[in-house]
Amino acid sequence: MDNMYTASRSLRSEFDVLIKDDRSALWSYCLKLTGSPWDAEDLVQDSLLKAFAKLSYLYQVKNPKSYLFRIATNTWIDAKRKQKGVYHTALLPENEPITDPISPVELSEAIDYLIHLLPPKQHVCIVLIDVFEFQAKEVGAMLSLSEGAVRSLLHRARHTLRQSNFNDASLSIQKTEPNSSLLNAYVQAFNQRNIEGIVSLLHEDAVMEVVGITEEYGRTMIRTNSLTDWAADPVTMNGTFYVDKNQRLFFVVTILDGEREAVNTIHEFTYNEKLIFQIRDYYYCPELLLEIGRLLEKPVIKNGYYWGDGHVRSL
Repeated sequence: MDNMYTASRSLRSEFDVLIKDDRSALWSYCLKLTGSPWDAEDLVQDSLLKAFAKLSYLYQVKNPKSYLFRIATNTWIDAKRKQKGVYHTALLPENEPITDPISPVELSEAIDYLIHLLPPKQHVCIVLIDVFEFQAKEVGAMLSLSEGAVRSLLHRARHTLRQSNFNDASLSIQKTEPNSSLLNAYVQAFNQRNIEGIVSLLHEDAVMEVVGITEEYGRTMIRTNSLTDWAADPVTMNGTFYVDKNQRLFFVVTILDGEREAVNTIHEFTYNEKLIFQIRDYYYCPELLLEIGRLLEKPVIKNGYYWGDGHVRSL
């Protein structure tokens, strides 16, 4: 088992290097599909796991970007199908006229509209072609459709957007006091760098997930590893809870970058009234951190995608 663990870690490192140049674009694409930085991060992580798992079935990956986008596209469409029940795509005409592209700025402003009204395949086509500049033939390969069918979907999506009014639906976030004595105790223990205080809030079988990197199982292991490393870090940190427009609660950790507070990481929790069952740490999710930093108007410590791959990233 130890040999398999070592080999898999080595292969994962090689895979991370292979896709590193395309990860930022993949995250931006997932954000335009989902409309939520949290859902975008989840879709990226799911897509990377699938991409890595499927490598053994391939002779070679000629175009890593197209490979990743295809997996993310189909993962998202499958999720939408499960949400809405099984649907079938009607046969599309192959000779509909092609209208002018929608600008990326317009698409960004219309993101909520895209998600809630356009059918998934129309949504995918307009984002892939008008924002990420894929060719209709490439998109057809991703969706198992003819080039003509893709052009028809694109025409319909552009026409629908041009006939509609939409408003900028940027995510808004604000500071909040959590309606939980448990989470308030976590804030106090964290800002006092109190290991034992945090340990006392964890369930015996709690999980610490460093998203995309590793997981620690059990209160004892979390204390021995993550919390011990955190307590030894000489950098002054401060944690504050925020809530977004969908009432999603998250904990932003900042450090000083010169005279300004810079976002260092984000935590989310699974908990009940008495104990925390899971902490998700987004330390190695730079695109998510940059998006939250943008909304908070704070610089971001870009920690990279894995250990030793970080630097300060300002707005």
